[in-house]
Amino acid sequence: MELKTPLYDCHVAGGGKIVPFAGYLLPVQYPTGVIAEHMAVRNHAGLFDVSHMGEVMITGPDAFANIQNLFTNDFTSMTDGKVRYSPMCYEDGGVVDDLIVYRYNQEKYLVVVNASNRHKDVEWMKSHLFGDVKLEDISDRVAQIALQGPASVKILSKLTGEQELPVKFYTFRDPVLVDGISCIVSTTGYTGESGYECYCDPADAPKLWNALLKAGEDEGLIPCGLGARDTLRLEAAMPLYGHEMDENVTPLETGLGSYVKMGKEDFIGKKALEEKHAEELDSVPSSEELDKEVVFSKRHQRRMKKLLASGGASSDESSRGMSMALLFRISITAVLLVGLLVFGMAVYSRNNPAAGFLPAIKDMFGISGKGPIKNGDRELEFTENMRAFGSVEELEKILPFSIMYPRTQGTQFSITAVRYAEFPDRKLVMLSLNDGCGISIYAEDARYSLESFSEEDRRQIGGKDCWLMEVSNGVQAVMVEYDLYYVISAPDMERLESLISIME
Repeated sequence: MELKTPLYDCHVAGGGKIVPFAGYLLPVQYPTGVIAEHMAVRNHAGLFDVSHMGEVMITGPDAFANIQNLFTNDFTSMTDGKVRYSPMCYEDGGVVDDLIVYRYNQEKYLVVVNASNRHKDVEWMKSHLFGDVKLEDISDRVAQIALQGPASVKILSKLTGEQELPVKFYTFRDPVLVDGISCIVSTTGYTGESGYECYCDPADAPKLWNALLKAGEDEGLIPCGLGARDTLRLEAAMPLYGHEMDENVTPLETGLGSYVKMGKEDFIGKKALEEKHAEELDSVPSSEELDKEVVFSKRHQRRMKKLLASGGASSDESSRGMSMALLFRISITAVLLVGLLVFGMAVYSRNNPAAGFLPAIKDMFGISGKGPIKNGDRELEFTENMRAFGSVEELEKILPFSIMYPRTQGTQFSITAVRYAEFPDRKLVMLSLNDGCGISIYAEDARYSLESFSEEDRRQIGGKDCWLMEVSNGVQAVMVEYDLYYVISAPDMERLESLISIME
């Protein structure tokens, strides 16, 4: 017999179509329909009952050691208040479940498990505990509500101070008073959008649900069911246990290799994964290989010498080679700096149309005349081959690769300038938009490591993996799609998310 969540009566009152799922009675959709619910989350906000999920508390002096052993991800660098995703494997490498881990401190972790796997997961974890540790299944004492979509922060801030909310992706705060209700609030979700998940006492769940719906009335918030939750996670390429993974599929086979840290001393299933995927793992460079000295071409050495000049490296040091890891870090930094420069000049040019792009750069550095642009002893690579186009469609006719760009019809955005340039080592597309936004797209030099960013910097926005950073004039998202490197800039997070969500 299926169970009811604490919000069952709210779903019935709201006209939700109730179906059995994972042992619970839940709404598959509301009268608005799945498509409307899907689009509400992408453009505004949606509210989901996820109280069927399971919650497990792992505490004690050996809690961290058990977390490291049970899960494939590495929690060594995880700090208090952070959240981390991880598969959990059988000894043969098959997936027991995929879970979310919340760290309170070295001796206290909250683990969120899939509803259908709750009892299986609890028994599996209990049977593999060691040392001074305690595991408690608290699922029946917790209700969970997910508020997802670009308007989420505005809605939730009406019920609590915005300063009380977690800011960075995959972080949490406990407790947070939301409309007077004590909650765990985390910047997590299963939709590919920014948003929050709120954990509270089951008795408080109906009050919280109704308070959120009321606060979101003017922001486009609507209740959503299982149908939209599934279409959203599919669009965001998020796996579901029992579909993309199960006990017969390893996390490496289902595309979750980035969450399997083979460099860890050990975890359950590691030996089997090493044996099953020996060929693939052998092809992955080790940390020692990444750090070994590599000698590059003379042309590349000259270019890196220029780059390193300001950092104090000697010519001898740069000519002998550098570690791959260092190179990656230098590369990502250089690209971001160029992106900032390009975006700043795009804004300058838009506000000073008569000046033109290249003269604006020259004006910035106090340069007159034509020819190479120099800053100290370094030569800037901007030349006068920057071409302007009337539209992106016009640019696409001559562009040797395909790009994503914002489909602005019916949105707050408009593309005000389109520019393209080809350099010896890269191609660059620059899109200037209204509202202080801009997009720089790099081709043929876009294969950079994202090691400079941490997992906490990563966020799913509009179904796309983005790495976020604050800059002096707002925020930026960095993403790599089909070997193209995108730097997307906006004055604030709301406009950044809105812009990314309409890129196709």
